[in-house]
This record gives sequence, C-alpha cells and structure tokens, in this order.
Amino acid sequence: MKKPWFNASPKRMTPLLLLLVLAGGCIKVDSTLDIASDGSGTWRVVYAIPLHMIQQMEMTQGVGRQLEGAGGAKAPVLVNRMQDIPYLFDEEAIRRRFKPLETQGVLLGKVQIRSSGGWRNVDLAVKFTRVDALLRQPFFDSLGAALSGAGTAACKLSVSLPEMGPPENLPDPLDPVVSAKISPFLNGMRIVSRIGVPGDIRNTTAVSSDGRRATWEWDYDKDPRALSRLARDKMVIVFDASQTRLRDFSKAALTE
Repeated sequence: MKKPWFNASPKRMTPLLLLLVLAGGCIKVDSTLDIASDGSGTWRVVYAIPLHMIQQMEMTQGVGRQLEGAGGAKAPVLVNRMQDIPYLFDEEAIRRRFKPLETQGVLLGKVQIRSSGGWRNVDLAVKFTRVDALLRQPFFDSLGAALSGAGTAACKLSVSLPEMGPPENLPDPLDPVVSAKISPFLNGMRIVSRIGVPGDIRNTTAVSSDGRRATWEWDYDKDPRALSRLARDKMVIVFDASQTRLRDFSKAALTE
C-alpha cells in the first residue's frame, strides 16, 4: 500500500508538497505561458511565500548540507529540491540558474524581487525560441507535456501535473478532523496557470478561456478540494494550428 502524501518520504514528494510539509505554510504561483506560431514565446511566472518560510527553507538547506557533508544519503534530495524555480528568492541565484540555458534558447529577462506584507515575491520574465526546450528544463521535470497534430486544425497540447499519488491516498478536505490538520499547511495556497496558443481554441479542460488563452486555477481558500484536483487534473488545449509552424514533441514527467 502506498503511503499517503503526509507520510511519504521526501524522495517521493513533489517539490510543492515537500515545501509545504517542511515549511508548514502557503505558496502562491501565477504562471503565464504564451506560445507563438513558430514555437517561440514568453513565460512569465510570479511566485511568493511568507518570509518566515524562507528562513525555514534556509535552515533546512543548511542542515541538509551538513548531513550531505557527513555522508547523509537523503541530504541531496532535501537540498536540490529547494534550489530551483519557484523556490529561489535571490536575484543572483536566479540569474546564475538561467545563464547556462541561453545556449538552448531560454533567455531570462526581467527579475523583480520585493517583500510586502510579510511575503517575498519574485517576478520573472523569460523568452524562449522553442517551447519544448523550455518545458524540458529541470524546473519542469515533474510535468509531462506533449503536442500532437501540429499544423492541423485540431492540434492538441497536453500538460500533466505533478504526481501526488492515487486520489484515495489524499486527505479528504471536507472531513473536519482532516481539515483541522491540513489547513495550516494549505491555507493561502493558490496556483494559477495560463497557456496562450497561436490559434483559436476548439476545446479545453481549463476553467476559463478567452479564445486563445486558457486558465486553470487551484485555490485552497476558495475550494478545499484544490489539492485533490491537482492530483487528477490535466491541462489540455485543442486549437487550430493550421497556420503555424509548430512541431510535435513529447516529454514524460520525471518520477523518482
């Protein structure tokens, strides 16, 4: 029997759940991916966590490095998972992270970091020459992605979300006892993902769309089932790509 997420080992957890469990707090991520007709485009992501969580993350990283130095086998998992987007909150570290990606056509533009109301906010703007090159970067390892039917009027873009285990292993957010235990970890959690495509949208699993951009949202404060939906949702857009130069691609989610 698989362990429920709150009893899982750090190696089995997604980066988001690992952060929530270790730091005990909320995270906000707002991502907008716009794809042009030639497969290039822009990615803007704004992410934020409370300042006290950054301190706890730094403490966890420090302990992890000490364990790694002493030969602790699990230390690299704890440290490496928290050294990538969206868990970097230092401009120099962020620019250092993106620098090697320039040869792959992934270029970091604006980086804005500010603290307000007890939160640390990071705003990144990225340009890319090929969307598949962007999605193959390590900070998207936990996502599966595929584009099929390029050049047709029924092109399909599908993005699978990070694996959280079987839905039956997730806590029931409507159970008062369970809710009292998990709410401190999930209150304030809000994840918004937008994908813009270079053709009219024919069909989508998004909660809303405006012709060429689809939006998905998982907000725990609005919907206690947000975590359960994250475990089963898939972002899918079927759109008209007959006037584009997109290319089919596929990448599997990295599982450990």
